[in-house]
Amino acid sequence: MYYVSLPVHEKLNVVIDQLENFCTYSDFTVVVHVSKEGEFCTQELQDCIVSHKLDERVLVNPISVSTGWGRIIDAHLQNISFLEELGANLDDKVIFHSSNDMFVKLGVVDYVSNKSSLFHLRNCVSNQYWWPAEVAQKDKNLLEAVAGCGGVRLVGSQIEGSMYPLDVLIEIKEIIRRYQLTKSELFYPREEFYFSSFALALGLKPEATPYVYSEVHRFDAKIWNYWRFCDRFLPLNVGRLAKRAGNFLYFRSGFYKISKSDISNIRNHTISLPHIYEGNSIWRPYISAESLFAVKRVSRSYDDPIRAFIRSL
Repeated sequence: MYYVSLPVHEKLNVVIDQLENFCTYSDFTVVVHVSKEGEFCTQELQDCIVSHKLDERVLVNPISVSTGWGRIIDAHLQNISFLEELGANLDDKVIFHSSNDMFVKLGVVDYVSNKSSLFHLRNCVSNQYWWPAEVAQKDKNLLEAVAGCGGVRLVGSQIEGSMYPLDVLIEIKEIIRRYQLTKSELFYPREEFYFSSFALALGLKPEATPYVYSEVHRFDAKIWNYWRFCDRFLPLNVGRLAKRAGNFLYFRSGFYKISKSDISNIRNHTISLPHIYEGNSIWRPYISAESLFAVKRVSRSYDDPIRAFIRSL
Protein backbone atom coordinates (compact mmCIF):
# COMPACT_ATOMS: atom_id res chain seq x y z
CA MET A 1 0.00 0.00 0.00
CA TYR A 2 1.11 3.57 -0.68
CA TYR A 3 0.61 6.44 1.74
CA VAL A 4 1.19 10.14 1.17
CA SER A 5 2.47 12.20 4.10
CA LEU A 6 1.06 15.71 3.68
CA PRO A 7 1.61 18.58 6.16
CA VAL A 8 -0.89 21.46 5.85
CA HIS A 9 -1.44 24.68 7.75
CA GLU A 10 -3.68 27.16 5.95
CA LYS A 11 -6.72 27.74 3.72
CA LEU A 12 -9.12 24.85 4.18
CA ASN A 13 -10.60 25.19 0.69
CA VAL A 14 -7.11 24.90 -0.83
CA VAL A 15 -6.37 21.77 1.23
CA ILE A 16 -9.58 20.16 -0.03
CA ASP A 17 -8.68 21.20 -3.58
CA GLN A 18 -5.31 19.49 -3.21
CA LEU A 19 -6.81 16.35 -1.70
CA GLU A 20 -9.32 16.10 -4.56
CA ASN A 21 -6.41 16.48 -6.96
CA PHE A 22 -4.47 13.67 -5.25
CA CYS A 23 -7.51 11.38 -5.28
CA THR A 24 -8.11 12.09 -8.98
CA TYR A 25 -4.58 11.28 -10.13
CA SER A 26 -3.64 8.43 -7.78
CA ASP A 27 -5.04 5.69 -5.57
CA PHE A 28 -2.76 6.61 -2.66
CA THR A 29 -4.08 7.01 0.86
CA VAL A 30 -3.27 10.51 2.08
CA VAL A 31 -2.28 11.10 5.72
CA VAL A 32 -2.74 14.77 6.54
CA HIS A 33 -0.98 16.51 9.41
CA VAL A 34 -2.45 19.83 10.52
CA SER A 35 0.11 22.21 12.00
CA LYS A 36 -0.30 23.24 15.61
CA GLU A 37 -0.15 26.82 14.30
CA GLY A 38 -2.65 26.10 11.52
CA GLU A 39 -5.63 28.26 10.58
CA PHE A 40 -7.98 25.35 11.34
CA CYS A 41 -8.00 22.34 13.63
CA THR A 42 -8.00 18.63 12.83
CA GLN A 43 -11.73 18.28 13.51
CA GLU A 44 -12.60 21.10 11.09
CA LEU A 45 -10.54 19.38 8.42
CA GLN A 46 -12.07 15.99 9.19
CA ASP A 47 -15.60 17.40 8.91
CA CYS A 48 -14.74 19.00 5.58
CA ILE A 49 -13.21 15.78 4.26
CA VAL A 50 -16.37 13.87 5.15
CA SER A 51 -18.63 16.48 3.53
CA HIS A 52 -16.59 16.20 0.32
CA LYS A 53 -16.73 12.39 0.46
CA LEU A 54 -12.96 12.03 0.69
CA ASP A 55 -12.89 10.11 3.96
CA GLU A 56 -12.25 6.72 2.31
CA ARG A 57 -8.99 8.01 0.84
CA VAL A 58 -7.83 10.56 3.42
CA LEU A 59 -6.76 10.09 7.04
CA VAL A 60 -6.29 13.01 9.42
CA ASN A 61 -3.56 12.63 12.01
CA PRO A 62 -5.24 13.54 15.35
CA ILE A 63 -1.97 14.87 16.80
CA SER A 64 -0.64 18.26 15.73
CA VAL A 65 2.93 19.43 16.23
CA SER A 66 4.55 22.79 15.59
CA THR A 67 5.87 23.33 12.09
CA GLY A 68 7.51 26.05 10.03
CA TRP A 69 10.29 26.36 7.47
CA GLY A 70 13.11 24.10 8.65
CA ARG A 71 10.75 22.18 10.94
CA ILE A 72 8.47 20.45 8.44
CA ILE A 73 10.23 17.19 9.25
CA ASP A 74 8.43 17.08 12.61
CA ALA A 75 5.09 16.78 10.81
CA HIS A 76 6.36 13.93 8.63
CA LEU A 77 7.79 12.13 11.66
CA GLN A 78 4.43 12.45 13.40
CA ASN A 79 2.71 10.96 10.35
CA ILE A 80 5.15 8.04 10.40
CA SER A 81 4.30 7.46 14.07
CA PHE A 82 0.60 7.63 13.20
CA LEU A 83 0.96 4.96 10.51
CA GLU A 84 2.96 2.82 12.92
CA GLU A 85 0.19 3.10 15.52
CA LEU A 86 -2.44 2.25 12.90
CA GLY A 87 -0.65 -1.03 12.27
CA ALA A 88 0.32 -0.31 8.68
CA ASN A 89 2.42 -3.03 7.05
CA LEU A 90 6.14 -2.46 7.39
CA ASP A 91 6.64 -2.96 3.65
CA ASP A 92 4.11 -0.24 2.80
CA LYS A 93 5.58 2.82 1.11
CA VAL A 94 5.36 6.44 2.25
CA ILE A 95 5.57 9.27 -0.28
CA PHE A 96 6.26 12.81 0.89
CA HIS A 97 4.43 15.84 -0.47
CA SER A 98 4.04 19.50 0.46
CA SER A 99 0.97 21.71 0.62
CA ASN A 100 1.92 23.64 -2.52
CA ASP A 101 2.35 20.83 -5.03
CA MET A 102 -0.27 19.20 -7.29
CA PHE A 103 -0.52 16.37 -9.80
CA VAL A 104 -0.90 17.30 -13.46
CA LYS A 105 -0.65 13.94 -15.21
CA LEU A 106 -1.93 10.41 -14.75
CA GLY A 107 0.48 7.49 -14.45
CA VAL A 108 2.14 7.95 -11.08
CA VAL A 109 0.62 4.71 -9.76
CA ASP A 110 2.34 2.72 -12.48
CA TYR A 111 5.56 4.70 -11.96
CA VAL A 112 5.89 3.76 -8.28
CA SER A 113 4.35 0.29 -8.43
CA ASN A 114 7.56 -1.65 -9.08
CA LYS A 115 9.84 0.52 -6.96
CA SER A 116 10.71 0.52 -3.27
CA SER A 117 12.28 3.98 -3.04
CA LEU A 118 12.58 7.30 -4.83
CA PHE A 119 15.06 9.91 -3.65
CA HIS A 120 18.10 11.89 -4.72
CA LEU A 121 21.73 11.24 -3.88
CA ARG A 122 22.72 14.89 -4.09
CA ASN A 123 26.32 15.43 -3.05
CA CYS A 124 26.94 17.66 -0.06
CA VAL A 125 30.37 19.09 -0.63
CA SER A 126 32.21 22.08 0.79
CA ASN A 127 32.18 25.44 -0.97
CA GLN A 128 29.07 24.72 -3.00
CA TYR A 129 26.31 27.21 -3.80
CA TRP A 130 23.54 25.17 -2.15
CA TRP A 131 23.66 26.83 1.26
CA PRO A 132 21.59 24.22 3.20
CA ALA A 133 24.31 21.66 2.44
CA GLU A 134 26.90 23.94 4.01
CA VAL A 135 24.77 24.20 7.17
CA ALA A 136 24.05 20.46 7.29
CA GLN A 137 27.79 19.74 7.21
CA LYS A 138 28.13 21.81 10.39
CA ASP A 139 25.54 19.69 12.21
CA LYS A 140 27.90 17.55 14.31
CA ASN A 141 25.09 15.44 15.75
CA LEU A 142 23.85 14.61 12.26
CA LEU A 143 27.33 13.62 11.10
CA GLU A 144 27.78 11.47 14.20
CA ALA A 145 24.42 9.79 13.70
CA VAL A 146 25.08 9.01 10.03
CA ALA A 147 28.50 7.58 10.89
CA GLY A 148 26.91 5.53 13.67
CA CYS A 149 24.68 3.88 11.07
CA GLY A 150 27.66 3.00 8.90
CA GLY A 151 27.24 5.93 6.56
CA VAL A 152 30.16 7.85 5.13
CA ARG A 153 28.54 10.96 3.66
CA LEU A 154 25.55 13.25 3.68
CA VAL A 155 23.29 13.28 0.64
CA GLY A 156 20.42 15.62 -0.06
CA SER A 157 17.10 14.98 -1.73
CA GLN A 158 14.06 16.93 -2.79
CA ILE A 159 11.37 15.88 -0.33
CA GLU A 160 8.36 16.26 -2.67
CA GLY A 161 7.74 13.05 -4.57
CA SER A 162 10.36 11.07 -2.66
CA MET A 163 9.38 7.64 -1.36
CA TYR A 164 10.68 5.20 1.27
CA PRO A 165 9.51 1.90 2.80
CA LEU A 166 7.74 2.39 6.13
CA ASP A 167 10.10 0.08 8.03
CA VAL A 168 13.10 2.18 6.95
CA LEU A 169 11.32 5.37 7.98
CA ILE A 170 10.50 3.93 11.40
CA GLU A 171 14.17 3.09 11.86
CA ILE A 172 15.18 6.58 10.73
CA LYS A 173 12.65 8.09 13.14
CA GLU A 174 14.23 6.18 16.00
CA ILE A 175 17.74 7.33 15.00
CA ILE A 176 16.55 10.94 14.92
CA ARG A 177 15.04 10.52 18.39
CA ARG A 178 18.12 8.77 19.79
CA TYR A 179 20.48 11.51 18.65
CA GLN A 180 17.95 14.30 19.36
CA LEU A 181 18.59 15.71 15.91
CA THR A 182 15.54 17.96 15.80
CA LYS A 183 16.78 19.79 18.91
CA SER A 184 19.61 21.47 17.01
CA GLU A 185 19.40 25.24 16.69
CA LEU A 186 20.90 25.17 13.20
CA PHE A 187 18.45 26.47 10.60
CA TYR A 188 18.09 24.42 7.44
CA PRO A 189 15.49 22.11 5.78
CA ARG A 190 16.28 18.91 7.70
CA GLU A 191 13.81 16.82 5.70
CA GLU A 192 16.03 17.28 2.64
CA PHE A 193 18.96 15.55 4.38
CA TYR A 194 17.77 13.24 7.14
CA PHE A 195 15.67 10.78 5.14
CA SER A 196 18.04 10.42 2.19
CA SER A 197 21.27 10.34 4.23
CA PHE A 198 20.02 7.77 6.75
CA ALA A 199 18.33 5.64 4.09
CA LEU A 200 21.63 5.44 2.21
CA ALA A 201 23.56 4.72 5.43
CA LEU A 202 21.13 1.88 6.19
CA GLY A 203 21.76 0.32 2.78
CA LEU A 204 18.78 1.61 0.81
CA LYS A 205 19.49 2.94 -2.66
CA PRO A 206 17.01 4.88 -4.80
CA GLU A 207 15.51 3.14 -7.79
CA ALA A 208 14.55 6.43 -9.45
CA THR A 209 14.22 10.14 -8.73
CA PRO A 210 11.26 11.97 -7.15
CA TYR A 211 8.39 12.64 -9.55
CA VAL A 212 7.55 16.27 -8.63
CA TYR A 213 8.98 18.94 -10.92
CA SER A 214 10.11 21.84 -8.70
CA GLU A 215 10.62 25.37 -9.92
CA VAL A 216 13.34 25.68 -7.28
CA HIS A 217 15.73 23.63 -9.39
CA ARG A 218 15.10 25.80 -12.43
CA PHE A 219 15.95 28.92 -10.41
CA ASP A 220 19.09 27.33 -8.94
CA ALA A 221 20.32 26.12 -12.32
CA LYS A 222 20.04 29.62 -13.78
CA ILE A 223 21.42 31.65 -10.89
CA TRP A 224 24.30 29.30 -10.12
CA ASN A 225 25.43 29.33 -13.72
CA TYR A 226 25.58 33.12 -13.42
CA TRP A 227 27.45 32.85 -10.10
CA ARG A 228 30.03 30.58 -11.74
CA PHE A 229 30.65 33.34 -14.29
CA CYS A 230 31.11 35.86 -11.45
CA ASP A 231 33.57 33.60 -9.65
CA ARG A 232 35.60 33.01 -12.78
CA PHE A 233 35.83 36.48 -14.26
CA LEU A 234 35.17 39.09 -11.56
CA PRO A 235 37.30 40.23 -8.60
CA LEU A 236 36.06 38.85 -5.30
CA ASN A 237 34.37 41.99 -3.95
CA VAL A 238 32.85 42.90 -7.29
CA GLY A 239 31.68 39.31 -7.73
CA ARG A 240 29.90 39.34 -4.39
CA LEU A 241 27.97 42.46 -5.32
CA ALA A 242 27.17 41.06 -8.76
CA LYS A 243 25.89 37.81 -7.23
CA ARG A 244 23.67 39.65 -4.77
CA ALA A 245 22.25 41.89 -7.50
CA GLY A 246 21.75 38.96 -9.85
CA ASN A 247 19.96 36.93 -7.20
CA PHE A 248 17.60 39.85 -6.50
CA LEU A 249 16.84 40.45 -10.18
CA TYR A 250 16.40 36.77 -11.03
CA PHE A 251 14.05 36.29 -8.10
CA ARG A 252 11.99 39.38 -8.92
CA SER A 253 11.71 38.38 -12.58
CA GLY A 254 9.66 35.28 -11.76
CA PHE A 255 11.06 33.45 -14.82
CA TYR A 256 11.32 30.23 -12.84
CA LYS A 257 7.67 29.99 -11.74
CA ILE A 258 5.48 27.10 -12.85
CA SER A 259 3.47 28.06 -15.93
CA LYS A 260 0.66 26.56 -17.97
CA SER A 261 3.16 25.68 -20.69
CA ASP A 262 5.28 23.81 -18.12
CA ILE A 263 2.25 21.73 -17.19
CA SER A 264 1.44 21.04 -20.83
CA ASN A 265 5.05 20.08 -21.48
CA ILE A 266 5.05 17.67 -18.53
CA ARG A 267 1.88 16.07 -19.84
CA ASN A 268 3.47 15.82 -23.31
CA HIS A 269 6.87 14.65 -21.95
CA THR A 270 8.61 17.65 -23.50
CA ILE A 271 9.57 19.62 -20.38
CA SER A 272 13.14 20.91 -20.32
CA LEU A 273 15.07 19.27 -17.49
CA PRO A 274 17.43 21.44 -15.39
CA HIS A 275 21.04 20.53 -14.76
CA ILE A 276 22.83 22.18 -11.88
CA TYR A 277 26.54 22.85 -11.45
CA GLU A 278 27.71 21.84 -7.97
CA GLY A 279 31.41 22.01 -7.29
CA ASN A 280 33.11 20.16 -10.11
CA SER A 281 30.10 18.07 -11.05
CA ILE A 282 26.69 18.45 -12.65
CA TRP A 283 23.59 17.31 -10.78
CA ARG A 284 20.44 16.34 -12.70
CA PRO A 285 17.36 16.22 -10.43
CA TYR A 286 15.16 14.17 -12.80
CA ILE A 287 15.91 11.11 -14.85
CA SER A 288 13.49 11.90 -17.67
CA ALA A 289 10.45 13.95 -18.66
CA GLU A 290 8.41 10.75 -18.54
CA SER A 291 9.17 10.41 -14.81
CA LEU A 292 7.37 13.65 -13.85
CA PHE A 293 3.75 13.73 -12.72
CA ALA A 294 3.35 16.75 -10.43
CA VAL A 295 4.57 20.33 -9.98
CA LYS A 296 5.75 22.65 -7.22
CA ARG A 297 5.06 25.49 -6.41
CA VAL A 298 1.35 26.09 -6.87
CA SER A 299 0.12 29.12 -4.96
CA ARG A 300 -2.07 28.30 -1.95
CA SER A 301 -4.89 30.45 -3.31
CA TYR A 302 -8.01 28.73 -4.62
CA ASP A 303 -8.43 31.22 -7.47
CA ASP A 304 -4.78 31.19 -8.52
CA PRO A 305 -4.67 30.86 -12.35
CA ILE A 306 -2.29 27.88 -12.29
CA ARG A 307 -4.38 26.08 -9.68
CA ALA A 308 -7.53 26.78 -11.70
CA PHE A 309 -5.82 25.52 -14.87
CA ILE A 310 -4.87 22.27 -13.14
CA ARG A 311 -8.48 21.81 -11.97
CA SER A 312 -9.64 22.22 -15.56
CA LEU A 313 -7.46 19.44 -16.97
